[in-house]
Amino acid sequence: MSNIRLKGRCESFVMAVDFWEDLLAWAIEAGWEPERAPDFYRSETGIEVSADDADNLADAMEHIAGDFALTETQVPEKFLRELVDGLRNLTRFFKNGEFHINDVPAGYVPGSSLT
Repeated sequence: MSNIRLKGRCESFVMAVDFWEDLLAWAIEAGWEPERAPDFYRSETGIEVSADDADNLADAMEHIAGDFALTETQVPEKFLRELVDGLRNLTRFFKNGEFHINDVPAGYVPGSSLT
């Protein structure tokens, strides 16, 4: 499984490509209208996501977190809480403005430093 890194001004997130693709699909379902074709965000790395696009993505993440919190009853509460907390962290990250999508080097160990 490969990973990507979302790198903003102050922080970054590393996540599985599959999870990123799920987030993008959920965001579109929640009303996100990306500035570029949706596949661009799924297939490209080394790209910059504009502050406006990031802000709109944050709005979609906020909506998704609220939907999960209100409607998901078939999953364990701890899992749901961690998912909603993660979506809220991403919402905050996206609200901070533009960010870059980059590859994560092969052999990356979670918790280790990326420059």
